[in-house]
Amino acid sequence: MSNQFGKLPLVSGQQIIEDVGGTGLSGIVIGNESGLTCTVTLQGANVKKTLYPGTVDKFEVPKGRSWTGNLQIDPTSDLNNTSSWPSSHVYVDTYGVGEVITGQYPMVLNRAGNIGNQVSFVSGSSTDVQNDNNAAGTSVVEATVLGSPTSNIKQFNDGSGWFGRWVNPTFTKVFQWFSAGATALQLGAVGLLTEVLGALKVDGNVTVVGTSTLDNGAITTDGAGNEVATSLTATTVAATTLNATTSNVTTENVSGVLSANGGLKLPNAVAIQAKDSGGTARTIEQVDASNNLQFFGITGKDIIQFLSSGGTLEAAIDLVKGALNLSTPVTDINGGTAGVAHHWMPLQGPSLKVVLIEEVGFRTAAGNQDYTFPTPFVNGGIFITTDAVTWQSLKAGVGQSQNVVTAFGTASFQATVTNYTFGQFPNNPIDGLRHIGGAGSNHTGWILIVGN
Repeated sequence: MSNQFGKLPLVSGQQIIEDVGGTGLSGIVIGNESGLTCTVTLQGANVKKTLYPGTVDKFEVPKGRSWTGNLQIDPTSDLNNTSSWPSSHVYVDTYGVGEVITGQYPMVLNRAGNIGNQVSFVSGSSTDVQNDNNAAGTSVVEATVLGSPTSNIKQFNDGSGWFGRWVNPTFTKVFQWFSAGATALQLGAVGLLTEVLGALKVDGNVTVVGTSTLDNGAITTDGAGNEVATSLTATTVAATTLNATTSNVTTENVSGVLSANGGLKLPNAVAIQAKDSGGTARTIEQVDASNNLQFFGITGKDIIQFLSSGGTLEAAIDLVKGALNLSTPVTDINGGTAGVAHHWMPLQGPSLKVVLIEEVGFRTAAGNQDYTFPTPFVNGGIFITTDAVTWQSLKAGVGQSQNVVTAFGTASFQATVTNYTFGQFPNNPIDGLRHIGGAGSNHTGWILIVGN
């Protein structure tokens, strides 16, 4: 009897190859719930035909042939309205040996929401979208962007509605109008800018809740009754009242946060200072007379640290020792038989990339074990191997040959690299390393790869 295989998502230009049940099937039925045109192939059964958008069709295995069950689907965007379809997938039902696929095929899937062409009003016909005599709150216009959790455009018959935008994962109503209550119209949203191009005339009163900026940013208020100008003629500012952006201020006795919303501008060769734990002001940054951007260590420490947004130390420069310390993430691969291999890629720049692998009692089982570089090498590189499991470089999951030094002045291309060897990669991209399966013993050593 027939069996529901399931749903396969469709993306234009992305081929699908799926085993839908192995040998012994007499055929399948596929429903195309998308605006994509699909070329369907039963691999090995000499069956290949088109499945049109919004249709269901059968694909039968010819008598005398055996099909492996490998289904190939090649979707393309042949229509100009594929984005207006409410879904993009196919459903597959399979039929066993001796079963007959009954019914009329192909058949059309009627989807009322799919209006693929422009709807025009010509002279002499109605020019309205009409919806009369329904209860207040009845939706008359609605549109939802693919993936949006709710309607992006919504208009009700009582004079209310909204325009919204969906920036994953946040949905925001940016324009709303209301049929009741004191607020008739609401523009913008918290955290977003509402811009008026040209003059704005307000006949009534203006109430500002929160901060405001006037005179092209020259004057600001903080929403708590404090007004601050960006250019002050006075030479002294009381520390307790400096709550926002200021410039041309001579005092350094500022408590709390100094907020420079318009940017902090300093003269050339004037340093930014910060107090150390003992309260002494220390120079930390400046642009010198030769336009070099300079960073300074703190006396007695002379270490500059780089932290992630979460506060985790990622790198540090010791200015006394001249050392760069990188906290590079490690990728561990446990050996199929024993041990572990630690993988780092501390340098991933366009001109220099470095991969370092440490094997500790590492030994693979029968199967290969792969490591994907966080950033691929573009033009190959060189390698050095000590006591390590036999390996090879990868390109898109396919093993590549390496030029291995066999004697001084002599090298040859080899499919794999054994321990205690060195050599180079050809000048083409590599994106991973494969630890070859079936290692005969445990290995404790290193693999170093340098390239770009």
